[in-house]
Amino acid sequence: MVSISYDEKYQKWKTALEDEKMPWRQLIIDKEIDVYSKELFQFDGSIPTTLLIDSSGKIIKKYVGHDKENEAEIVKLIASYDGKT
Repeated sequence: MVSISYDEKYQKWKTALEDEKMPWRQLIIDKEIDVYSKELFQFDGSIPTTLLIDSSGKIIKKYVGHDKENEAEIVKLIASYDGKT
């Protein structure tokens, strides 16, 4: 799992990382990469956007926004790909 932040202020992002202590990898989209975010991640600016990506880099499923009902589907999809290449 990787979180990709779309913060404009790097220091605020770093502070949030220290406060929230999320145990997975954290990345930030800066102005140089912003041009590619739509192409690479199908990112339309909606936060949160959750992408499930297989080991070959193919986007399996995209979720926009937060919906508790999607959690079971996400867990099931992850389990179905666990260990597959």
